[in-house]
Amino acid sequence: MSGKRKNTDLKWLIFLGLVVICNLFVVRLAFVHGKSMEPTLHENECVVVWQLMAHIEAGDIVVTDRKNVYSENLIKRVIALGGQSVHLKENQVYVDEVPLEEPYLSDQMEIHYTELELIVPEGEVFLLGDNRSNSRDSRDIGCVPLEEIKGKVLLFF
Repeated sequence: MSGKRKNTDLKWLIFLGLVVICNLFVVRLAFVHGKSMEPTLHENECVVVWQLMAHIEAGDIVVTDRKNVYSENLIKRVIALGGQSVHLKENQVYVDEVPLEEPYLSDQMEIHYTELELIVPEGEVFLLGDNRSNSRDSRDIGCVPLEEIKGKVLLFF
């Protein structure tokens, strides 16, 4: 084998190794399954997930270890962080007693929450899908520990 061929093979091995490392620890592609994040994310859309999270904020869309009905990781929006109060009443979400503005929700969506009031435990987050009438989220599964958050959705296409 020529030196040029060995050099090319080595470059490809290094490249593939970097791709594997990036996929395991930095970024990952995931696909949306179900309609729980409509109108923001749609069935079969691909999302880029940033796995090096130092900070999660309310409003971030995250991927969790928890599974949906398709046995896929849940993709949901962070509504509240540890220590914050959440109150769902009629058609409004309140975080720390302030009505949450949610421009990402569809104007056509009819929302009527079963009343819920809680304080998010430290080290956990309260998650909701954007399609509130068709979402398995913290209303069903409870608050999610930060250790179960796999990453933030950076891009979707």
